[in-house]
Amino acid sequence: MRPLPVLLLVVAALGVFYLAFFSGGDGIGTAPVAPLGPAPQGPEDSTPQDEEPTELQKPSDSGGLAEVPAAVDRQTVETPHAILANSISGRVVAGGKGVKGATVTLTKFGRMATLFGPVSNNQRDEDRTEETNENGEFVFRNVETYTELSLIAKHPELGRKEEGNIQIADGEAHEGLVITLGDGVRLHGLVNDSSGNPIAGASLLLGSASLGSISDEGNPDILSTTSSPDGSYEFASVGNGNYSMTVQAEGFGRVTIQQMNVAGQASVKRDVILDVAYMIGGTVLSEDGHPLAKATVQAFSMTNRAETTRSAVETNAAGEFLFDDVSEGVYTLMFIAEGYKNEREPRVETGEMGLNKTMTPLPQVRGRVVDGLGQPVVNFTVLLRNPVQGTETTMAMPDTAKKVRGSKDGTFALSCPQHGTFVVEAKDDKHAPSFSEPFEIVYGQELTGVVVQLSEGGILRGRVVDAKGQGIRGARVKTHDTEYSDDPFWRSLPAFPSEATEKEVRTNASGDFEIPGLSAATYQVDVRHAKFAQTIKTGIVIVDGDMVELPEIQLAAGATISGTVHGPSGSGLSGAMVQLQLEGGAEEFQVNLTTRTDAQGRYTFNHVPSGSYHIHAQRRGSDNPFQGSLDLQKTKKRISVSEGDSYVQEFNINN
Repeated sequence: MRPLPVLLLVVAALGVFYLAFFSGGDGIGTAPVAPLGPAPQGPEDSTPQDEEPTELQKPSDSGGLAEVPAAVDRQTVETPHAILANSISGRVVAGGKGVKGATVTLTKFGRMATLFGPVSNNQRDEDRTEETNENGEFVFRNVETYTELSLIAKHPELGRKEEGNIQIADGEAHEGLVITLGDGVRLHGLVNDSSGNPIAGASLLLGSASLGSISDEGNPDILSTTSSPDGSYEFASVGNGNYSMTVQAEGFGRVTIQQMNVAGQASVKRDVILDVAYMIGGTVLSEDGHPLAKATVQAFSMTNRAETTRSAVETNAAGEFLFDDVSEGVYTLMFIAEGYKNEREPRVETGEMGLNKTMTPLPQVRGRVVDGLGQPVVNFTVLLRNPVQGTETTMAMPDTAKKVRGSKDGTFALSCPQHGTFVVEAKDDKHAPSFSEPFEIVYGQELTGVVVQLSEGGILRGRVVDAKGQGIRGARVKTHDTEYSDDPFWRSLPAFPSEATEKEVRTNASGDFEIPGLSAATYQVDVRHAKFAQTIKTGIVIVDGDMVELPEIQLAAGATISGTVHGPSGSGLSGAMVQLQLEGGAEEFQVNLTTRTDAQGRYTFNHVPSGSYHIHAQRRGSDNPFQGSLDLQKTKKRISVSEGDSYVQEFNINN
C-alpha cells in the first residue's frame, strides 16, 4: 500500500514546495515564523470583474475544445445520507470522584497532530466541546467516523489531560472512557528588566511546543496571564508536557522561551528578563515603486537555544512598517504580500529605520472554466497542481485554492507561488474535477488563455452483501487513490501525488451504491459497516466517461479479540491503549486498529478481518507521546485470527 518510492516522492515534493514558498524560490532560507495576525494568503472567495482579461491566446467559445463523452445511461441508485448514531461518552475524575464543570474537547488534532507543526484555526473549526455534569460525565453524540480522535479535558483547578488514539466506527457507542485529572503543576516566576526591576502588566502566553515552536495560533489550549505590580506571574495548574512561553510588555522586546518541560514536580519556577525594546522600520514597495499596503513583515532572531525573539507587523497605506517590540540584536525579516514572491532580508540590525524592500510580483495565470459544450461555468473552485518529477501525476497545492462565484464568462485568475510548471484544476458540484494542459510560467509573467473543460468524469457502481448474498444497507463506501493508507502519517499530508477524487456514499436498502463524478485515476474503495469487518478493493481504473461495475463486495463478520491489560499489581489498568496491526502489510489493505481499556482494564476488538496481526498494549502515560514506547516493545505479541472465531489475549505490564 505504501511503496517507499511513493513516500519519498511525497516528502520530497512537499519539502521542495515548502522551501520554495518560504524562501521565495531562490534557495534554502530561514523559515518564517507564523504571523501573529491574520495571514494575507490562503483560500479566498473571488467575484471576477466584468471586463475580459487580456489574453495571449484567446480560444473561441467552442472551437479547439475537446469533445466530452455524453452522460452514461444509468439507473438512479438511492444513496441515503449517513445516520450518525456514533457516540463517545465517559467520565472525568480526580481523586476517584467525578469532576463537575470540566470542559472536554473532541478533536482530530491532538498532541500527535502537532508533531507535524502548528494547527491552524481552520483545522480546529470542527472541534466540539462539552461540559461535565455533577457526576463528571460527558457525552458526544453524532460523531463522525474517524481513526485518530483525541479528548482533551481541562478544569481551572486541575491539570490538563489528553486521551488520544480514539477510534470511532459506524454505529459505535464508545462508552466508559475515564479521564483522570491531577492537581497540575504550578508554573510561576518573575518578569524583570535587565536591571532587575519588576515589570508590571507583562502579557504571558503559554502553549504546547511542537518541534520547537509555540502553537500560538488556532490552539484552544493556550493559557494566558499578566504579571503583577511586583513582576510576579503564575499559571496555577499546568498539565505535564513541553511548552513554549511568549512574554511581552510595552516598551520591552518580546521573548519566547522554548521547550519548557513541566512534569513530575508540584512547582516550576521560571524567571524572565526583558530588554528595552528597539525599533526596525522601513517601506515595502512594488517593482514600479508603488507602496504595498497590508503586507506582513516578520522579524525572527535566535538569541540562544532556549529563547527566541519574533514579531510580526502589517504595512500601512503608505507601505510603511515599524517594529517597536524587538530586543537589541540582528534579525531576519520576512516579507509576505498577496500576489508577490515572499522576500527575505537577512542580518538587519535593530535601529535600522530606512529599510526599503522591493517585492517581485508572482506569476499570474488567467483563464476560463467551461462545461462540456464550451459554455462558461458560473460557480467553481480553481487551484494549482504541481507535476511530480519522474511520474505522470500531479500534486494539489491546497493553499492556492480560490472560490469563484457569479462569474458571467467563467474567468479566473490565480497567483503561482513560484516559477515553474503547473496545471490548473477546476471543480464544481455538477462535474468531476478536471484539469488544464500543463504550462510553464516565470516571475513577472501574466499567462492568459488557460482553459479547463469540466467533464462528468467516470462512474463507479457496485453492491455490498453479507455472507448469504443479502444486500447490506448503510455501508459506507469511500474512494481514495489506490496507494492511500488510513494512518496518521498519510492523513497529516496536505496533498498527495494523485488525480483521484475522494468521495463517500452509503449503500441503499438493497446494498447498491453509485459514485459519479470521479476523475480518471486508479482507485481504492474502502467499505465499512458497524456490524462487519472492513474491506478494501484496490487497482480500480476509472476512465472519463465510462462506468465501472464492480463485482459484489462481500463483507465478512470477522473475528473478535478481547482480553484484559493487567498492571504491576495484577489488577486491570483503566485507559490503557491496545493496538492491532496487520502483520507485514497486506497486498490489498492494511488494518490499524486502536482501542482503550475500560475501568476494569478490559478491551475488545470486534469484526477483525482474518489474518495474522501484531498486538501491543501501553499503559496510560503522561503527555509525552514517546513515553509508552517501551511498553509497546515488551508487550508485542503475534496473533492469527479466522472468520467467526473469538480470541482472548491477556497483557501484563510490569515496571
